[in-house]
Amino acid sequence: MIQDKFTAHEAMVARPFDAKAIGAVIVKPPAWTRLEPQSLSGEPAPGVEMRVADALWMMARQWQLGEFQGEDCGTPVSVRVSAQSQSLTALRPGDPQRAATAMPLPEGCAIEPQIEAEPWAAPSLRDRAEAGQALVQGLAPLGWAGEAQLLADCRFDLAAADIVAQQPDESWQLIAQHLPDAEAAALALEAGTPAWMEGEPAEISDAAQEWLDWYRSNVSHPRDSESWHSDRLEYRFGLQAGAGADARRIEAPCHLGGPVDWFSFELAEGTGLGIDADAPIREHHAHVHASHLRYPGMPAPRLWQFEDGLVNFGLTDVQPNDLARLAFLEYATIYGTDWLIAPIDLPRAALVGVTAVSYRTTFNEEIVVSAAADQPRKGRFSLYRTDGPDGAEPCFVIPPNARPALEGAAREEVVFARDETANVVWAIERSHEGADGLARDRSPEADTRATLPARPRAGAQDAWTLEVLPPAHWIPMVPIPTSRFGGFVLRKGSFDGTDTARGRVLSPRPYDLQDEEVPREGVRLRRVPSVLRDEQGMLHRWVARRITTAWGEASSRLEYDATRGAE
Repeated sequence: MIQDKFTAHEAMVARPFDAKAIGAVIVKPPAWTRLEPQSLSGEPAPGVEMRVADALWMMARQWQLGEFQGEDCGTPVSVRVSAQSQSLTALRPGDPQRAATAMPLPEGCAIEPQIEAEPWAAPSLRDRAEAGQALVQGLAPLGWAGEAQLLADCRFDLAAADIVAQQPDESWQLIAQHLPDAEAAALALEAGTPAWMEGEPAEISDAAQEWLDWYRSNVSHPRDSESWHSDRLEYRFGLQAGAGADARRIEAPCHLGGPVDWFSFELAEGTGLGIDADAPIREHHAHVHASHLRYPGMPAPRLWQFEDGLVNFGLTDVQPNDLARLAFLEYATIYGTDWLIAPIDLPRAALVGVTAVSYRTTFNEEIVVSAAADQPRKGRFSLYRTDGPDGAEPCFVIPPNARPALEGAAREEVVFARDETANVVWAIERSHEGADGLARDRSPEADTRATLPARPRAGAQDAWTLEVLPPAHWIPMVPIPTSRFGGFVLRKGSFDGTDTARGRVLSPRPYDLQDEEVPREGVRLRRVPSVLRDEQGMLHRWVARRITTAWGEASSRLEYDATRGAE
């Protein structure tokens, strides 16, 4: 919007003109009758504020927008929408380079536990003890008499390496002596009929099998592969839509955890993942009344209609390079009245594409609406479209989500931070999972390495120390060259050859991380317990990983040579 330096009335007084000469112009306004909030400077605020002048200026604006002319057109009264869908039939953990085996995707399942669950590792002492207690409590009311034999055969091995690494205190050692080890009980049931189940009726055997199914799916689920890519701190996985010759392969190349949405995916070349399933292409149609899209505080469709005084788009803090807010303002102030709501019922866990949209007016006109999109181009983001090998395609994924998962307190936390003073990237293991399944803070741990230089001896002026090391849970990430052209990765290192990491995040050997994944503000990685209920009402438990921004650079106080004078 171009703002005049003086009002329209002052302009006409300063420069009189013949009314007959402009009669035809007033009768026929310019061809353009839509006012867009643009300004010569590029700043959106002046246009959004929509400043006004005198009454003649307002009448000129009405003439400019064609409000003095009638419109010989119909109003939409009904909308028809047609769509096609292909069910998601298979899931492959990890990216294609890992060549993991795809698995069928059961109908009605939740996808988050399948993606975020970690590979099998021995559960914590607390989980195994609680699961063992659940087995006893589930069988005892049925008349089971093998509890003593179960405690004798499935006793905790407190000298096992996985339990010793959890550093259980005296209370957990006492608990382990009075409860069976659930992992040992599960292995015994899988091997056949253990001694503590011999001669029991079918009712007790079925209850034990139900407990085993629950334990393997929620506490100790064996998995050979995972979707987590530790070098990129992200999840990657693939899906298959449809089956046979019509199957499509869908990739999620960068999922940071949490609910999976349509924008997490892109279409890949080739057919599906090789899983055969009965998933034909289904047609969906909807014929509904035309309803305009409305939201609280929406601008009025006419320029001079009074609006909600609580909404002031002129106060929006937006710059010419703020694309997200500019898109919002453009929709709210220009195209908001052009949208109609046409709901259509679509299945979850499907690849959906809208094939046709049309509407009928009050003049009984059938108008076909084409897709309002430019020519597809690779690398160009488009709302409600999915990137494909040949550009954006008019389809999107409705993932098999369940209700949002409930997340507990983090069991483990690692911060990757840059120390510009020491020129080192640190993996700071702030906490790790203890025997009780809770986070154990590592900062209070005594560490004699992070001390000041020794005091000078008698008669000496200074004391010299070779190096001052950070605490043991500050693990250096050492640059390792990967090519002759300057490429490198950050690999978990140590100062004395001892691996001081105690948690699961930094347990792989070697542990590599891409340098560009650690910005200046740092990265915070947490392992959080999650639980959700699927549409069948089944509870699913797993431990997920969450990535957030840290709080800036770190200071390790690393010094290779330090001196201390006499006080």
